[in-house]
Amino acid sequence: VPSQFCRLATSAMMTATSITVQDLMMAAPRLEVQLALVAIQAVFWYVALSHLLPPYFARAINSMKSRERFLDNSAKSYKKLFTLDFNGDREQLFEFTVLFQCIATQHMVAGLLCLPSVLGCSWVSPPVASALACHGALCEVGWEIQDFLVRLKEIAFDGESGRKKNPASFMAVLIMHHTVAQCLVLPLNLYYRDNVYYHEAVLLLQAATVVAMLCQSYGFTLDVSLPAERRQMTVSVTLAFCVALWARGLRYAYIWYVLLTAFLADGNIFVLKMALVPVVMFSLFNIVVVADFYRKFAKFALARGRKADARSTKSDESCSSQMLERHVTAVQDVQPAAHSCETAGRKWSEIPAAVAHPQRCSRTPRPMLRRGLAAHTHPARASLTRAMPASTL
Repeated sequence: VPSQFCRLATSAMMTATSITVQDLMMAAPRLEVQLALVAIQAVFWYVALSHLLPPYFARAINSMKSRERFLDNSAKSYKKLFTLDFNGDREQLFEFTVLFQCIATQHMVAGLLCLPSVLGCSWVSPPVASALACHGALCEVGWEIQDFLVRLKEIAFDGESGRKKNPASFMAVLIMHHTVAQCLVLPLNLYYRDNVYYHEAVLLLQAATVVAMLCQSYGFTLDVSLPAERRQMTVSVTLAFCVALWARGLRYAYIWYVLLTAFLADGNIFVLKMALVPVVMFSLFNIVVVADFYRKFAKFALARGRKADARSTKSDESCSSQMLERHVTAVQDVQPAAHSCETAGRKWSEIPAAVAHPQRCSRTPRPMLRRGLAAHTHPARASLTRAMPASTL
C-alpha cells in the first residue's frame, strides 16, 4: 500500500501543471486534482473558522438570555465527549464553544453538497451530483487537516496554554475521528466517486450529525425546572438521540457493510486495506457519541416515564391503603356501637322493675294518678278544686 501511494504521489507531482479549473470544479478523479482541492479546502476553512465565522457566533451566544446555562451545559458535554475539562476557565470555554458552532457550520455545508446525489435530484446531472458529493467529502478532509495543524502549533509553540487547550486525551479522540476521512476520502473519490452509498455515508456523518448537535445545543438553553421547557427538552433529546442512533449506528453499519463488500467483490484490496482501520476507529468514536446522546435521552425521556409509572403505582397503593383504612375505621366504629348496645342491654336488665316500668309496679289507682297529673299540669285548676264545696263536686 505505501509503495502504491508513493507512485501515485510522484505521478501527481509530475502532472500538477496540467490541472484546469474544470478539473477542480468537477473534482476530477486524479490524485493531483484531489490534493489541490484538499489544500484549497484547508486554507478556506482555516480562514472561515478562525476569522470569518467566530464574530457572528460570539455575538449570537453573548445575546442569549440563557448564556451562562448554555455554556455550563456545553462544558459538561465537552467533558463527557472529548474529555475536555476547562477547570472554570470561562474565556477558554467560550472560545471553544464558538469554534464548535463554526465546526457545525462546516459539517452542514459538507452534508448539503451530498444531497443532490443521495436524493437523486433530476435537475442535477449525475456527474455534477457526484462532483458535489466529492467536494463535500473534501470539505471534511480540508477542515481536519487545518484543525490538526493548528492544534499541533498550539502544543509546540504556545507553551502551557496551548498544552492545556489540547490535552493528550483530547488529541486521541480527534485522531479517532479524523482517521476515516484522511484515509478514505481520496481513495473513494478516485475509485468510487459515483457510488451513492459513499455519498450517503458523507451526508449522514456531516448533515445528520449537525441536526443532532443543533437539538442538543437548543436543549442547553432550556431551564428544566420549568414544566414547559422540560417537555421541550424531552422532545429535543429524543430527536437528537434518534438521529445519532440512525446516522452513527444503524444506517452507518449497513452502509459500510455494503461498501466493504463492494471493495472485496471488485478485488480492490488497496481501498479495502485503507478502509479497515479507519472504519474500526470511527466506529469506536461513534459509540462514544451515541452513548452521550443516550445518557441525555435516558435522563429526560426514560426517567420521566419511570417517574410517571412510579407515581401511578404510588397512587394505586395510596388508594388501596385509604380504602383499607376506611374499612378498618368502619369496623372500629361498629364494634364500640355494638359493645355499647350490649352494655346498655345488660344494664337495662339490671334496672329494677319499679324503675323500668313505673306504670306496672305503681299501686296508685289510675284515676288518682290521672288526677295527680292533672293537678300538676294545671295548678290553677287544682287550687280551684280545693276551694269548691264537696257537694258541688
